[in-house]
Amino acid sequence: MVNRRQFISAVGSAGIVGAAGCLTEDDGGAGAEGEFIFATTGEGGSMYPAAQGLGTAIDENTDLTIDTRPSDGTDANMGLLDRNEADMTLISLETWNNFREENEPFNELDVEIQQLTHFVSLSLTPIARDDMGWDNLTDMEPGTELFPSPLGSGAARLVEYALEEHITDDFEFVPTGLDGSASALAEGGIDLVMGGVINGELPAPNVQEIGPSVDSAVLEMPTDDMDADPNLEMSEGDPETLEDIGGYVSVPDPVHYLDMTYSVVVEEGHNDDDVYDFVESMHELRDDLGEYHAALAPFEDDEHMLNAPMQDLPFHPAAADYYEDAGIWNDDLIRGD
Repeated sequence: MVNRRQFISAVGSAGIVGAAGCLTEDDGGAGAEGEFIFATTGEGGSMYPAAQGLGTAIDENTDLTIDTRPSDGTDANMGLLDRNEADMTLISLETWNNFREENEPFNELDVEIQQLTHFVSLSLTPIARDDMGWDNLTDMEPGTELFPSPLGSGAARLVEYALEEHITDDFEFVPTGLDGSASALAEGGIDLVMGGVINGELPAPNVQEIGPSVDSAVLEMPTDDMDADPNLEMSEGDPETLEDIGGYVSVPDPVHYLDMTYSVVVEEGHNDDDVYDFVESMHELRDDLGEYHAALAPFEDDEHMLNAPMQDLPFHPAAADYYEDAGIWNDDLIRGD
């Protein structure tokens, strides 16, 4: 068990402005022309293999080289861009909001970013051991131990905010990791997991593991209060998405989710030709991306790449050029310099 504030602070100073962590497996700088070092998220969930699928699709079908690597989370990815240890990264909406508001430790960075494409959406819902006897997240007891999402991620920051503002500030984050969260829940090491669903229909691997292996229940959330919070995005989902996994003692109808989005970004000023080629390749391969990972299937929609753009984050000008050439640019979007 760790104190969540101390842990997030430590992750922030080390992961964002300090050492690069697991990304720098070969200790190099960012890629050369025609190459992208692509920093993604931690291993164990759906996000990293989805990003690997995207990288493989580009590698196999174009002249670009995508070196897809795990990282310490989307917060830490900002530091990688700042230190020129990655060319392209995933960031979450929560990471972007903290960066643009210059919250610590992001205020120590000297980097400007531009977006290339929407990647996926992530929806989080609470799952508790059934023996806790809880029906709603508001039933959380003082001192509840939970796994929110990989610590150091934008999702963990989002969960912390939502709980403190709408539930209680008396809880502890436990760094089980995604691949250890099901066993920790079964063994009583934690009481609750915030389970993820990608694009509203693809449960994360730990959510698929918890249902059949742990007597557990999906909880309601205090939606009236949380819906009214301008800092939170809420949605409703079909219970069959979780019921079809099997094993869950109860699943509310509808399931309520905390939502966030992920985008692919580069540092401002990145090579125009490489950016144009990358965005063009993604769009031209859109009908095939779902074969590389199920989370990429929504790219079949001609305009999915511009779905849910990060507010006030400019698009790289070469990316905007391609979208204009393809006839899908929206004048409400922001073109960077």
